[in-house]
Amino acid sequence: MATQDERRRLTYQKLVDSARKLFAKSGYNSTSIDQIVAECNVAKGTYYQHFKCKLDILIAIERIDHADMTLKTLDAIKNGAQVLPQLKRYLQSLCAWFEKHKNIAEAVILSRISSKSSLPEQDDYHLSGRYFIKTLIEAGQKQKQIRSDIPSVALTIAIGGMIAISVLSWSKNSEKGTLWPMMETGLTLFLQGAQCRSNTQGKRS
Repeated sequence: MATQDERRRLTYQKLVDSARKLFAKSGYNSTSIDQIVAECNVAKGTYYQHFKCKLDILIAIERIDHADMTLKTLDAIKNGAQVLPQLKRYLQSLCAWFEKHKNIAEAVILSRISSKSSLPEQDDYHLSGRYFIKTLIEAGQKQKQIRSDIPSVALTIAIGGMIAISVLSWSKNSEKGTLWPMMETGLTLFLQGAQCRSNTQGKRS
């Protein structure tokens, strides 16, 4: 017989799977909590035992989808991998996810900007994008790949803004496969200002 914790995790997953299906079909704004609970046949009160609002389940979907990539990246850095290639690989993965989920891309980015979710920045199952990028920036500063005279929080906000602008601009009318080239340009400009001067000077010589 399943334990209470196992039943709770199963219900959580059912809610997430139902929300994912409905968001893909109808979009975030056109999907209600009533529709989500009806899809997985649970009581509305049960939904609120796991999520305080509809925004929370959207953020949960994004975090779950990115958890494997973020944890593998952090493990690679702990084992000596250079931060900048890992950052680029993460952003490529992020772009691929948004390309696959274009109908909720705008809602995801706006949820990041608003920061009104009641979910914690870090929990037992996955890392938030903001926490993850800040961790990468700080690792890059320790490796002397990223300049340390600018606080990691400021650099995190800068790269987060670049991601948001790229995704929002792309989500309106851009063709499939164009998000990464757009974001890569933003990353290049970011790194021109964020890399340690010794690194950038070495590349120019």
